[in-house]
Amino acid sequence: MQILLVCAGGYSTSILMNKVTKYAADNNLDVSIEAQGASTDELNADKFDVILVAPQIRYKKDEIAKKTGKPVVVIPPMDYGNGKPQKIIELAESGLKGE
Repeated sequence: MQILLVCAGGYSTSILMNKVTKYAADNNLDVSIEAQGASTDELNADKFDVILVAPQIRYKKDEIAKKTGKPVVVIPPMDYGNGKPQKIIELAESGLKGE
């Protein structure tokens, strides 16, 4: 599963991205994750299966979904703040299932 994390500048998600990458490697999960800033003009989502949006830019969810045609899930503030990688992967999987 290819996950794109999107936040205002792409910086705060880098910590979360690193946690998810380590968790996936430690648990032999086929998960790849990258972080980008929220500029939809520059958003490169072609290679991703699902997009997770940081809570501070949840207002861009519909715009990102329309532009990319990908499933987009807003990360709940507690999950984002706690940075629990298992929860982030579960959110991505639910987005792929259309939940």
